Amino acid sequence: MLPFNKIFKYQPLCDKTLIFFGAAMGIIGGGAAPLMALIFGDLIEIFDPNKTDAQVAEAYKTLAIWIGIISLVLWLAGYF
Repeated sequence: MLPFNKIFKYQPLCDKTLIFFGAAMGIIGGGAAPLMALIFGDLIEIFDPNKTDAQVAEAYKTLAIWIGIISLVLWLAGYF
């Protein structure tokens, strides 16, 4: 049985780079997905009857930007 640090001893640098990049994209994709739950939680808070229409519109705009950014990050991480 090989120790973990010897597993990639004979791999070329290209393979090591691809393994690292794939692992990093997996971590980013897995970390960004729970952020969507937080964003949707903020979306529910918008429906407070005490908020004015201007406050609701501004909150929608901010959340739409965040949803777009996180969706783009999830798509890129999943693609790579």
